[in-house]
Amino acid sequence: MCVFFCSGSMYAQQSQSAFWDRVSYGGSLGINFGSGYFSGNVAPSAIYEFNPYFSAGPGLSFGYVKNDFYRSSLAGASLIALVNPYRYIQFSAELEEVYASQKYENSNVAQTREFWNTALFLG
Repeated sequence: MCVFFCSGSMYAQQSQSAFWDRVSYGGSLGINFGSGYFSGNVAPSAIYEFNPYFSAGPGLSFGYVKNDFYRSSLAGASLIALVNPYRYIQFSAELEEVYASQKYENSNVAQTREFWNTALFLG
């Protein structure tokens, strides 16, 4: 009985390790600034390689822009798919849903907009 449980435990650890060996992490990190201007973004992603021809995974995105009259915040999620039909060819598709909050102010007018936006990126 002890041998059965020990070998089952070892198999579970090997299976978990094999899963994480097939995950690739990436994304982007950016910051811009100038006189009265600031912009920053963070967009992490993780891709799981199902086989040598197909990979997919989630992504997140966060962004912020501010200047003297305008402020915008973005937050979203995406699903990324990669197809490799041949060794040096890759096709990609990303479906992204983003929530945007914008505020514009000047001496006479203040406007606020909040909305959802969907995008499909193909490459």
